[in-house]
Amino acid sequence: MRIVVLVNSVCALGKDRKISDWNNVSPRKSQIQRTDFPHVSPTELKLFVQMKDYSILNDLCRSMSRVFCEIWLKDKEQLVITSNVRENTFNKFRTWGRIFTDNDGKLTTWSILLMGDPDHWYHSLGEYETEDLEDEDLDIETEDSSDSEEEKERRKKVKEDDEEREKGTGTEEEDEGGKGTGTEESDKKEETEEEEEEEEPLGDPIIVDIRTRKECIPLDISRLKCYSFFPGQIISVEGKNPTKDALCAYRVIPGISFGPKPPVLNEPLQIMVAAGPFTSKPGNYQQLYNLMAHVAQTEPNVLILIGPLMAEKDIEPPKKDMFENLITKIMSYVDGKSTQVVLVSSYEDILHDGFYPTAEYRLRESVKKPNLHLMPDPCTIEVDGLIIGATSVDIIRHLSSEEISYKMPQRDRLGRLAEHLLLQSSYYPLFPPPPEVPLDLLLWAECSTMSVQPHILLVPSAMQYFYKYSNGTHIINPSKVSKGLYTQFNVKSNDQWTENSIGGEILRI
Repeated sequence: MRIVVLVNSVCALGKDRKISDWNNVSPRKSQIQRTDFPHVSPTELKLFVQMKDYSILNDLCRSMSRVFCEIWLKDKEQLVITSNVRENTFNKFRTWGRIFTDNDGKLTTWSILLMGDPDHWYHSLGEYETEDLEDEDLDIETEDSSDSEEEKERRKKVKEDDEEREKGTGTEEEDEGGKGTGTEESDKKEETEEEEEEEEPLGDPIIVDIRTRKECIPLDISRLKCYSFFPGQIISVEGKNPTKDALCAYRVIPGISFGPKPPVLNEPLQIMVAAGPFTSKPGNYQQLYNLMAHVAQTEPNVLILIGPLMAEKDIEPPKKDMFENLITKIMSYVDGKSTQVVLVSSYEDILHDGFYPTAEYRLRESVKKPNLHLMPDPCTIEVDGLIIGATSVDIIRHLSSEEISYKMPQRDRLGRLAEHLLLQSSYYPLFPPPPEVPLDLLLWAECSTMSVQPHILLVPSAMQYFYKYSNGTHIINPSKVSKGLYTQFNVKSNDQWTENSIGGEILRI
């Protein structure tokens, strides 16, 4: 049963063609390799580092800010550009930051905050020239910024007197109470501190009221004609801040997408994509086996399987044997075939440590095959010069529950949500993530960014399947095998890369 035609009928695959026509006319061994950009290593130490400070977020924001500056500098209307989101002026200025909301609240039009850069390293008029400015040099409100020099000197002297008094008290106690009294109290204090440190769980996030941070400011979006925001989104804003109470936004750049370079394909390429869960009933993999039988018949150049491959949590040991037996059976269908199998991992799999980004599957050498390619999640791979990006996490569903929008011109909401990944150059731009996603902050910052925009982006989701072409990237939600669905498409071999460069369908198994 046919489900939907993903692309226009002018493509090589028309809607009237039968599934038997999917037999590959040019089977061959495709060259597959992961790109040189950062991926999670299977030997990398997993510490499950959650949010303890904002330094990593600031670094990611700063990397995009330089491109924002380049865009603004080319604009006809030249305004002040600054890294200080609290720039106090009646005139319009331009800045950038990350969308946030209250620690325990949902993003709303009245709770939206802009988290800027705490180090005010850039001002287009040259007012901030050093990397490490002191707080009193910035045009923002801090507890010390309005104090006079005499007041600062007075507080400094009081602090020094207090320190000397504490030292004197310790000496007196030692003299009066006997030998070692001061030392004993010091030891007790150190022991107490050590106990407090031991009680704090590893990776436990420190909750900070971000409204109190000097680089955070409420964002007034009432003057925008349309918008689409979500927590963690890095944006550039043109606005005013005459009162220091809120940044009134007049114009927003929601991200940056330059598009990929056209691939050079000497021959057509046929790709099949299937995403987990691969079973609708625990332990019943018949749908997966039926899919593999179709793979053996049509012999696509590449089969991409996106985890979780075996997600049942109640499987009795030995789990590793069951998992590897399933891999062995999958590969038996393509034994002697030219089809290359790409297996993308998932933190939901029974054999993984449960972190995202997730390392590739670790299999015994006896299970590995020359045509089996193990990839981490997320991953960016190159297939005969074609760049394909994929992640197993349902980022579309997560964005759907967190995004707020108003009068956006695109009626296709799912496609718009997927476009956020390209605009943010990230496989998972949402931050903080929902509790179900065990995000490792350090790995996320290093391995979830799109160092290059892919030609094809695969984002499996439990939401409605869709296809979207955006600025040179074909975005596909291939649906789930547990729903009895998979995706198959052909890629044309020519020097042009357009909306018509691929033709494909979502099919029922």
